[in-house]
Amino acid sequence: MKEPRAKQLVEAMTPVAYHEAGHAIVAHYLGKVIALITLDWERKRGSTSMSWPDGDGRAHIHDELLIALAGEIAERRYIFANYPQNKAANLCSAYAQANTDDRQKTILYLRELDEAAEPFSPDLKARLELAREESTSVVDDQWEQIVALADELLRDSSLGGDRLVSICGAHTRAGTDSPGGELRGIGNEDHAAQQGHAPGGASRRG
Repeated sequence: MKEPRAKQLVEAMTPVAYHEAGHAIVAHYLGKVIALITLDWERKRGSTSMSWPDGDGRAHIHDELLIALAGEIAERRYIFANYPQNKAANLCSAYAQANTDDRQKTILYLRELDEAAEPFSPDLKARLELAREESTSVVDDQWEQIVALADELLRDSSLGGDRLVSICGAHTRAGTDSPGGELRGIGNEDHAAQQGHAPGGASRRG
């Protein structure tokens, strides 16, 4: 029988679990195949590995952009549902500073979608806002699955195979998962928990 983890550690890792669940569920919705999701309790980080066909042009890049945005969107929704607004804003800022990889990927995907645009130009900012709205819509629609997946991650730390599929369910944009392709990683060393800045308890609302 596993010994219960310290409350402070569980609290610090809960937003990380929601972050990874956000990536995974939105990717699943878009037809990607989720291979494995893990929480690293010692390093206080999470990672999500998935596969999808190579190529696929602009639609493929657009999907990658939505997935990259979904982690922070889910994380923020959880935090703002469980904290007073001022504290939630500070927490979100602290977690966001640790998630540099997502921001780098977001900029890369935006530039790939519009190579003529200058970095941080109004065109890219407008495209980013539209993508954020679209990703938020999927997160909101799939919130029940995100909560369930985050709960399972906090219990077992690593999810894959049939258990992961059963949580993700059949809630995909096309109704079916896409065939496997190149294995991609989201997270790895970037979705770090902010020790000492975490929810009071592991309750989930939303």
